[in-house]
Amino acid sequence: YTQEELEFAVNEVHQGRRGTDVARDTGISYETIMRKVRLLKAGKDLTPKRRGPKPLFPDSFEQDIIILLLHSWLWVVFVVPKCAVPN
Repeated sequence: YTQEELEFAVNEVHQGRRGTDVARDTGISYETIMRKVRLLKAGKDLTPKRRGPKPLFPDSFEQDIIILLLHSWLWVVFVVPKCAVPN
């Protein structure tokens, strides 16, 4: 299910619809829907958190690596063949 589908299901329950009915209709587990409903009623933040370990490098570093790899590839494909000594 998508985040939008989960939000829709939580809003349905929050507006008074039974959680079991919403779970059956959406295919999202009852426990997941009700956990989010409890958080909503408690005033907690419902935005999804990043899963997994903290990234090793900042985003800007990863972008710099991509640019470096692209430049290296362009060099190998377009410049090196022109510098090669013909047989």
